[in-house]
Amino acid sequence: MKLKDCYEKYQDLYRKKYVFDPDEKTFFTSNLSTFVLPTDFTHWEVKEIKLKQYAEKRFKELNITPGLNIISDKPIFNITDRGDIEIAQFSLKKEFYFQKEKLCHQKRLNPIDEKICEGKYDFTFAKNVPFFSPLLLDLYSEKKQIETLCITEGQFKAWKACDKNIPTVGLTSISHYKENSSGKIHYEIIELIRSCNVKKIVILWDGDCKNISSKSLEQGKDLSLRPRLFYKSALTIRDLIFEYISSKKISVYFATIKTDELEGKPKGFDDLLITHSGKAKEIKRSFEQIGEMPSQYFDWINISTDIGAKKLRQYFNLHNVNEFYHFHSAGIKEKNFVYFGSTYKIAKGMPVIEVPLAVKSYKRIGVNYYKIINCPVPFGKKGDTRLEEVLEPWSKEEIKLDHGKEIIHQIEKYEGFTNVASHTDYQPIINNHWNLYYNVKHDLKEGDYPHIKMLLEHLFEEQYEMILDYISILYRFPIQKLPVICLVSKQQNTGKSTFIFLMKLIFKQNMTIISNNDLTNDFNSHWTSKLIVASEETLLEKKDGYEKIKSLSTAKDALRHEKSKTPKSIPNMLHFIFCSNHEDDFIKIDDYDSRLWIRKIKTLSNRINKFDEKLENEIPFFVHFIANREIQYPDTGNRLYFHEKDFKTSAFFNVVRHSEPNVIKEIRLKLEDYFTIFPLNEKLHLTTQNLRQYFGIKGEDNYINKVIKSYLNVNRYENDKGEPAVTTYSFNQIDYNNLEFPLLIKDKGRPFVFYKNDFIKK
Repeated sequence: MKLKDCYEKYQDLYRKKYVFDPDEKTFFTSNLSTFVLPTDFTHWEVKEIKLKQYAEKRFKELNITPGLNIISDKPIFNITDRGDIEIAQFSLKKEFYFQKEKLCHQKRLNPIDEKICEGKYDFTFAKNVPFFSPLLLDLYSEKKQIETLCITEGQFKAWKACDKNIPTVGLTSISHYKENSSGKIHYEIIELIRSCNVKKIVILWDGDCKNISSKSLEQGKDLSLRPRLFYKSALTIRDLIFEYISSKKISVYFATIKTDELEGKPKGFDDLLITHSGKAKEIKRSFEQIGEMPSQYFDWINISTDIGAKKLRQYFNLHNVNEFYHFHSAGIKEKNFVYFGSTYKIAKGMPVIEVPLAVKSYKRIGVNYYKIINCPVPFGKKGDTRLEEVLEPWSKEEIKLDHGKEIIHQIEKYEGFTNVASHTDYQPIINNHWNLYYNVKHDLKEGDYPHIKMLLEHLFEEQYEMILDYISILYRFPIQKLPVICLVSKQQNTGKSTFIFLMKLIFKQNMTIISNNDLTNDFNSHWTSKLIVASEETLLEKKDGYEKIKSLSTAKDALRHEKSKTPKSIPNMLHFIFCSNHEDDFIKIDDYDSRLWIRKIKTLSNRINKFDEKLENEIPFFVHFIANREIQYPDTGNRLYFHEKDFKTSAFFNVVRHSEPNVIKEIRLKLEDYFTIFPLNEKLHLTTQNLRQYFGIKGEDNYINKVIKSYLNVNRYENDKGEPAVTTYSFNQIDYNNLEFPLLIKDKGRPFVFYKNDFIKK
């Protein structure tokens, strides 16, 4: 479970299962005699309390007894040592769900943990599946009639309702009514409706579902979002049910508890039944009469028709800003507020638009204007597209033409651009500079990722742990420089493009795909701010393209050049991934290079249906894994995290050989011949002049000297002090007509020293 940002430094304490309050600098334990203070926290206080007190109280209120709290010999609700309540997850057929052989469960946190964590519930080991109490399981197995079925948010509410014989399905969250894979309503809900011949569905939300968030008001966020979520969720559940069952056969109602009109102001179904425990039969009867007569306990609306949907929108005050403000005026008062994206001020007791929604998509950064738009971009391999938020240059005159000149004064202004990546503490604005890096959000949870693992093991084989480290470092320490990944193969169906697809799923808008020409083009604003730049058909025939890659893969800053604008320097976080069918010559490199991680990829042995879809479904589990795993390879302390010996492969040396100029290939062939003919010679001293005169090498001295150093990694002779020096040396001249009696050549100069082992492999 992730802690709130302000408590993130205590994450390790939480992982080690300590219960604590960082504001009070206090640890809590159920047993002082066995408690051990962490080394760096000896100044904190330790208090002995009953950690399970909250959970035990809830068990009593909800009537969770040992006799009822069991399915297939396993408990449904379980209290942990730290006082959390684990809620097991199982199907209508009483089959438990598992992840990595661990029972799937959602966890209701102890209120002490709730204070420091991001939410009351921990979904780390949870699946997005509905909760069915023993009452529903029995009704389903016996196919007994359910006249009215309630759908509500929360397992405790569903349990308590079923305890009072009100059939109720519990959702793990207000938005968890769909199956992840299909986008349809959970099929077991439909299965229950059909098997038990349900005639009426009541979608019951808490009594505060119309309320706005005071935190959103303080932070200037859209106040309509919270009530809109409850409104849309109810209508979407209705629509998804009607995809399977005709509205002629079933009615759907929205209902909420009359919190403000009832004693004790109960919000949820469980609160209502606990607070008014003596009136359970009356509440049950009132619930069953929803749709027939007004209720003392529930507001309800028939939403089976479009007219009902319109009434529901009005109920949530989402049809009109004046009605919205009137309903929430006690909370909003005279403050400015945001409603459906537009900002309103209060004038004479009425909301007046101050900043229209349209204005908020425009930004002035430096002296230039931009617009945030949702741009369709290619996604996957089937011609699909997805919308990505992008920042596009926009004309000031066009803005005035579209919205009037007064709008210019309402546009947010920033001093310039910066580029700061973070996947744990993202900031869109830094010191009044617009962050070009996009926020990456994933619903992290622990689980298996078999298809991602299969892909990475296929692509990286013996270097599997290294690619896991690469992705982990990229996610956790994005400014760390890493090797340039190159996946090459002449074959089709190798998984190269799928790797790019996988990285795009993880890093989203912060990865882009470019062409070969983009690397040498002057205008680069569409890719210089990215974390990952990939090319699927790489062929860089000119060395200047590679020189640019070498520079950008290790530089701290990059020049971002927009068309018709002055280039500006931004922090550089570029990492390159290249795929190519030209496995021998997709790039021109030399043996000195220490940046390229080149792998030759085999063909996939089998095809898996909907493989891309399976990868996408596993992203929450894989990202959770890379965010928390221990990195295996040590930091070299050099420019790149990994040592080059760990990622230089035979595919790398193959590209080096094919990158060699003809003169180097000639020298290599001649020296291989020499050491083969004269096997007792372990090394050979030769100057450039010797190579031309006695070995037939053609070219100017300066050029030959340069390429020998670049491609053969050969040094000149050095004396005992390690300094280049003149020396006397000799070698045999090859005469292919008389190999038995070679002519010995003696010379003096500053020769290169060629070693047999570099040319004749054992």
